Amino acid sequence: MVVFNASSSLSIIIVSYVLRMVGVALVMMNTFTDGINSLPTQYETDGNAASSTIRQVGGSLGTAISMTVVTLGVNLASSHASTAGAQITGYQFGFWLMLGVAVVGFLLSFRLPKK
Repeated sequence: MVVFNASSSLSIIIVSYVLRMVGVALVMMNTFTDGINSLPTQYETDGNAASSTIRQVGGSLGTAISMTVVTLGVNLASSHASTAGAQITGYQFGFWLMLGVAVVGFLLSFRLPKK
């Protein structure tokens, strides 16, 4: 996604995105289940509601911040690139940001308590 450009094959982009989303689903499912299972029984319904709300708000904030970075990247590149080139640059900025967030999350996962 960071290395895609205007000549990238559509099938490669689709396969990359499918693999990404399968990975997200596998991680989120286990994380959500483990989080709910760690709660006492009387708090499971409240934990479920809180977790769902936090995921939705976090997803909305992540989308808003990512698209802000994409827009800034497009605006920076528009003075010296074509419209398509500027958009590609903007999306690459957004993917670099999300890659950074993923790396930080991965590193923070090592601080989780062991069972």
